[in-house]
Amino acid sequence: MTTNEAIINASSNTFNEHQRKTLIALSKVGNGNTYMQENKPLRDYIDTLKDMYPEKFHSSFSLKNRVFFDAPTTIIPHANAMRPRQNSPYLKATK
Repeated sequence: MTTNEAIINASSNTFNEHQRKTLIALSKVGNGNTYMQENKPLRDYIDTLKDMYPEKFHSSFSLKNRVFFDAPTTIIPHANAMRPRQNSPYLKATK
């Protein structure tokens, strides 16, 4: 299983098998495309899913109410974090 497949399968319990496979297929880089280019078919499909399942996507309101376990390293909208970033065992493991 590729990283893309693992991420999509882990985060898409609302989506059916066909939708998950479509996301995986569209997320692959190929045909001369690179990660630096917009993937219009993928963007269009995500927009379709947002129309079908708006509750599964963040809104400007929900972004401000997110709670992180480790504090974010950038200034992004969130309500709280369980611990300061410098106390994260994951940060210590990467040093």
